[in-house]
Amino acid sequence: MPPFIAEYWAKFLGFWSDRTVAQRILIGGLAVSVSLSFVLMVYWMNKPDYKLLMTNLYPEDASRVVGMLQAQKEQYQLTDNGKTILVPADRVYELRLKVAGEGNLHGQGIGFEIFDSVQIGQTDFVQHINYQRALQGNWPVPSPNSADRKDACASGHPAEISVYRRSDAAQCIHYPADEE
Repeated sequence: MPPFIAEYWAKFLGFWSDRTVAQRILIGGLAVSVSLSFVLMVYWMNKPDYKLLMTNLYPEDASRVVGMLQAQKEQYQLTDNGKTILVPADRVYELRLKVAGEGNLHGQGIGFEIFDSVQIGQTDFVQHINYQRALQGNWPVPSPNSADRKDACASGHPAEISVYRRSDAAQCIHYPADEE
């Protein structure tokens, strides 16, 4: 062993032997806690910051998005019982574009695909009801950028056309998300 290391080791042993048992326990515990704090801090600093990719997804849609993320070997986290998908913050916008580009998020409920099958003999009343069902079925479909805004719809019913009164269509107001 080099002489300078032997000198420091002898000083440390002299210091250690002069201490009582309680002081040794305190010094050892302090050394362990400082070392553990350092290791945890390095781990925490290297952990990626996760941001919201999509939220309020139906299980079928969440499965499609997770399958796409797994196929591309992207990191992700599922929260809110699988309804919310988080991805690293630096990849959020690129992944939203990829998910939107695939266009296979359908949600649940009946949308305008109800009109794909032609039924002969349908009355205007039934068509009107189907139109309302199609509108209401398309409302809950989550958009890829639903995390960036808050939406508020003033009315859940489509406008009725009448000669005797003025009835405006249901208007939705889009509020931008709060800047952090």
